[in-house]
Amino acid sequence: MLVSSVTRSQEDSENMTMNRFLRLAGLFVVLLTAAFLVGACADAEDTAPAPTPAPTPAPEPDPEPEEPAEEMHYDIEYEALISSSEVLQQLTGAIPFPEGVTVAPAVAFIAHPVGTSVFELGGMASPGLKQLAETGDSSLLVSEAEEMGFAVYATADAEIQALIQADHPSIDVHYALPCFSFAQMIAPSPDWFIGFSSVCALDEDGHWLEEIELESYAYDAGTAKGDQYMLKMEGDDTEEPITLLDVPPFSPAGTPVSRIHAGGHHEE
Repeated sequence: MLVSSVTRSQEDSENMTMNRFLRLAGLFVVLLTAAFLVGACADAEDTAPAPTPAPTPAPEPDPEPEEPAEEMHYDIEYEALISSSEVLQQLTGAIPFPEGVTVAPAVAFIAHPVGTSVFELGGMASPGLKQLAETGDSSLLVSEAEEMGFAVYATADAEIQALIQADHPSIDVHYALPCFSFAQMIAPSPDWFIGFSSVCALDEDGHWLEEIELESYAYDAGTAKGDQYMLKMEGDDTEEPITLLDVPPFSPAGTPVSRIHAGGHHEE
């Protein structure tokens, strides 16, 4: 009986010892597993690729350029250098035309688009320019311009004189027709005229010019023979390019007849 009790007590003690061992083993496994997981996470963090940087934002687009104004107002300053007008000779000291020589009463003062022209130095005269240079009649040249959609600003010398002698000479220029050409016969002459060609109020980028400087010159239309201040004779027709006239007082060739300064501003 005593032996049996002792045996049972030993068994209970062994069971308690075994339970403690199992609990300690379990705790060790838990701690070991936790340490492994922590290490794995740390390794994962160390080896994870760096996040992709955010893309650089696109630059702001340039602002749209402002559209040019449809119209520009120009104040004009006119200087006569060679003139048939005694008034202008006295006011500006202009060189006079030869005695008996003047300018025809008709003119062609025309506005036209960029890239077009009424006449060109080195080019051939149109029928309208031929008529103006030989007879002083500007009607055909004006008709040619109107048929091409150009604007005619003046057809008479009186209109030009009124413009340049006004208290405040000025002109309005439209964006669609920003270039100007002018022609007026030297009379009498075979085919000579005073003028300028394709003077434009826009720069190469299509912006209004604030300042314009231009000069007019004496030209030979190349449609008639002759080197004297005389009207064309019958049979003297020719077909030559337009050249600068080289006859006194318009010599040497390219001597300016007048000078014009135009200062632009937008009308309020």
